[in-house]
Amino acid sequence: MLIERLEGTAPYGWDGSGKDLAHHVAHTTERLGGTGLRKDDVADIAAYLETLHPPTPSRRAPKEIVARGAALFASEAAECTSCHAGGGTDGERHDVESDARRAGRLAFDTPSLHLVGHSGPYFHDGRYATLGELLAGVDGTMGHTAQLSSGDRAALEAYLQTL
Repeated sequence: MLIERLEGTAPYGWDGSGKDLAHHVAHTTERLGGTGLRKDDVADIAAYLETLHPPTPSRRAPKEIVARGAALFASEAAECTSCHAGGGTDGERHDVESDARRAGRLAFDTPSLHLVGHSGPYFHDGRYATLGELLAGVDGTMGHTAQLSSGDRAALEAYLQTL
């Protein structure tokens, strides 16, 4: 998830509690049952993350489909840019009406969509295996996609794969 997503995308984590990379790595380590990391270990992890590059897509959709998806992404009807202007993040937390509400968590940090095509499964709990499933399942909580035809959702997915 952090490959090429370090610069300008803080806070980190679904709940946005990682104000910087060091805090996020330390919090994640503790959450997973670890006892913490030394500052130089965190610096080494950050340096390693900066050396990673995303996989190259095996195939791309035709340009006209990607362009249609880009137009849909930017449209007032879909509202994607209300939180993800330019495919980035607004740095805010939003209530996406997830099952986590039962655990008292109402809002989640808006992640950058940079390299989103390589970061599935999707949603904070991984309930959507593909971007297509996510676009079909989150209407009203993350943009508005229910009114889109399956072809338009496929075009939107093709565009997201290019970010």
